Amino acid sequence: MGFMKNNKIFALISVAVLLLSGCNDANTSSSSDSQSIQTDTSNTATSDTATSASDTSSTSGGTSASDSSSDQPINSYYDDISITATGLSLQTSLRSLVTTTHTTETTYDGLREVFKTSDADPNNRGKIIWFYTGTSVTFSSFGGSNGDTNREHVWPKDAGKAFPETSKAGSDAHHLRPTETQINSIRGNKSFDIVPQTSANIAKQNGSTTYATGDYLSYTDSTFFYPGKGFRGQTARILFYVQLRWGQAYNLRFVLGSGSSKTIGDIETLMQWHLEEPASETELTRNEVVYGIQGNRNPFIDVPNYACRIYANDGQSYNSKVAGVCNSF
Repeated sequence: MGFMKNNKIFALISVAVLLLSGCNDANTSSSSDSQSIQTDTSNTATSDTATSASDTSSTSGGTSASDSSSDQPINSYYDDISITATGLSLQTSLRSLVTTTHTTETTYDGLREVFKTSDADPNNRGKIIWFYTGTSVTFSSFGGSNGDTNREHVWPKDAGKAFPETSKAGSDAHHLRPTETQINSIRGNKSFDIVPQTSANIAKQNGSTTYATGDYLSYTDSTFFYPGKGFRGQTARILFYVQLRWGQAYNLRFVLGSGSSKTIGDIETLMQWHLEEPASETELTRNEVVYGIQGNRNPFIDVPNYACRIYANDGQSYNSKVAGVCNSF
């Protein structure tokens, strides 16, 4: 009886040991499976992210994958614009957007009141800032004499040959800027590019150069106008907007080198300026002000990479030059 009792006890102990061993194996297996699943998920996410970055880079018109992440518009205005579209596809979508939302046309005379807000000097109440020179001036009306404020068509109107002088593209507040009359005249119909910075080439405001020094001076020769520092990027973004909004209606096109009437250059240099000089707080504020007046926006201020995605891929002879600039940033 004692032997049988001991056997029963031994058997019970053996069963308990086996049960405990099975539980440990199950726990070990479960832990291993769980770790394996987590590892697989991590690898999948990494792979998908890399693929996504690669795909975006290949469609971004010469821009890097890291740049394309900044294409995510922060403004709901662009909700219907594809974040991967390039070239004519992107241009067509954006053109439709800025055209259909352009619900109020600014009049040529109405620019007087617009400029008081859109180009107001944030540091000097009641004054505006002249484009190209950065001069803060008191403004009440337009004039034609040296030292007066004039309306600058950044894309030259060429005496109405390019587009109507005082309506449509000729009065769009995203396009026209207040300038000093003589600077406006000196610039004339010239395209934009780098000009040798010699004393003979300084674009003189009102017969003097006291308004700026160094890099902030504008220069000009017989072919090109070279805006001062701080106005080069703005100039490029204005021209990108004009070509987008009004290019189809008036056959406005970019070229390499100098343009004439309906063409303007140098697109390679303009892209360089656009990327070198991002929009300032003043430019961002101006975009908001004009948006509140006209209903449309300048996309190249809001989403800078739209410029590379369009003009490095729109089927023009300058594409490779523009792509080269975009790839350098």
